[in-house]
Amino acid sequence: MRWISSPSASPGTIEQEERRESVSLFETNIEKLSAKWFDSIDFDCTNYKQNYFSYQFVVEGKVVSEDCVLFTAPKHFEFLKPNISAKIVGDEIEISSDVFAYGVRISAESDCVFSDNYFNINAETKKIKILSGTPKELIIKTVYDIR
Repeated sequence: MRWISSPSASPGTIEQEERRESVSLFETNIEKLSAKWFDSIDFDCTNYKQNYFSYQFVVEGKVVSEDCVLFTAPKHFEFLKPNISAKIVGDEIEISSDVFAYGVRISAESDCVFSDNYFNINAETKKIKILSGTPKELIIKTVYDIR
């Protein structure tokens, strides 16, 4: 069983994905200041070195928490080489990847503070707020780069 609680005063939605050959999505609502039990999901037939489980907590259409779970230690996971691109749009950085990228670290040559500088990203675009500073050159690394 998994236990998920809503720490906020607003109701939220849990969205989950497991990456296999097809993507399945599970969604439920959690009332404010409450908790909910979920049935177990059977991953016995998954390829533990190639698949992962990703989930988000969404409140009023905004992702307030997200993470992923590898089914094996990162050193055994068969990461694909991510093609990551980033562009600065106003006070945000739009980071895109063509595949799942684990342990993405973003930094800049100049003194900058970002809303998030270490995260995982599915094959999607993620927006990071620039809280202070003006990044001139972005440096983006992932666990794949450790090889």
